[in-house]
Amino acid sequence: MGRIWSLPLCLCLALGVFVPQVCPQSADPAGPPAAPTDTASSPVKKPSAADRGGFFHRFGKAYWDDWTGAAEEGPDLPRRGYPAPVSTPPFPFSDWPYGGSPTIGAPDTDGGPLMTAIYEGKHGKSWEDSRIKIYGWLNGGFNVSTSEKHYGNAPAAYYLQPNSVQLDQAAVYIERAADTVQNDHFDWGFRLTQLYGVDYRFTTASGYFSQQLLKNNNKYGYDPVMAYVDLYWGEIADGMDIRIGRYISLPDIEAQLAPDNYTYSHSILYTYDAYTQTGINVTTKLTNHWMFQVGLSAGNDVAPWIGEPNAKPTLNACVGYT
Repeated sequence: MGRIWSLPLCLCLALGVFVPQVCPQSADPAGPPAAPTDTASSPVKKPSAADRGGFFHRFGKAYWDDWTGAAEEGPDLPRRGYPAPVSTPPFPFSDWPYGGSPTIGAPDTDGGPLMTAIYEGKHGKSWEDSRIKIYGWLNGGFNVSTSEKHYGNAPAAYYLQPNSVQLDQAAVYIERAADTVQNDHFDWGFRLTQLYGVDYRFTTASGYFSQQLLKNNNKYGYDPVMAYVDLYWGEIADGMDIRIGRYISLPDIEAQLAPDNYTYSHSILYTYDAYTQTGINVTTKLTNHWMFQVGLSAGNDVAPWIGEPNAKPTLNACVGYT
């Protein structure tokens, strides 16, 4: 393969949270004062759904406020353990994530502009009480390369098709995060992540519609990247979570999803390391310092129903010290 000179660029638009470089997390805008008197002492009345207009009006306003920094910041959410090590923005997260579990002790994130628009609607209170969030993003890009071959930028990861404009990721998340800040009762959560685009080539696991890539070598494809439930017991140790389904693997060292990356070009490790596992993983926070994880899966990037020789019972274990 000859030398490749490439200039990759991308554009990412968010429907919700997790794209702080384009769309910082937002809070529910405050309503107008009830009367034109002293606003410091007058009660604040939240406008009705009719006053706030239709869904697309609310969504557009929430997005505009988010982009321009006009959205009010919400109060600091309670957390258990050490303070968040990084700030978001500029980082896409406040706690360093680890595979197979939510970050035990960290609060849930805001819903973003889409959920702000839903919360201000007719059934907004029901949505808030359910703690179910919907968000996602559209991520497209192009590159200019001296290569002219089909997928000629390989083994460069992700922008492998030279001199083309492409849809990298169209992602939709539906989730409910378990409340891991409390440590006195049971709670639960789930996540369903749907992804379509060129990048399915780097997230596909054998058995999950994998014929699109492994048999047909389609340029674009669909992948249900994550599909799991979380069962959390706050009263066990300092919090214990059991995750069942398809989840980001414990040994994963890279992040395939667009908001977790600041560059369009990724290291070659993105194409070879473990990404997802399907199985069960138990994460126990022993103290603020120590965490222990143990799990059983079918192996890396393979569904259990594929069977031998590709899917094999695989044990994983991890000890974390903070």
